[in-house]
Amino acid sequence: SDYPHGPITIYALSLHTKHDTEIILPNAFSELSVDEYLLTPHDRHNLTVRIVDLNGVAVRMINNHTLPDLSPRHIHPGENLILPPLSFAFYVIPNAMAMACL
Repeated sequence: SDYPHGPITIYALSLHTKHDTEIILPNAFSELSVDEYLLTPHDRHNLTVRIVDLNGVAVRMINNHTLPDLSPRHIHPGENLILPPLSFAFYVIPNAMAMACL
């Protein structure tokens, strides 16, 4: 990865069908930027769809063995983390400086 030593990753899964979920970070991380990798069904009304979106863009294999670049959405310090209904997300805090990850 291109992340420095010490980042942390938060995994979040929303099983709500109608409401967003707000994720509030602890104060220690509230002034740090976050990289969001938000996975949602390409057709939000069909959970069995075979295409998944990453941050609103369909993820399509380059060939049978190669994934495309998976680019995060950068969330600025203080911005809310919002998890939409029926979604899965990875939130990376690059500059967390977690001792276990140094």
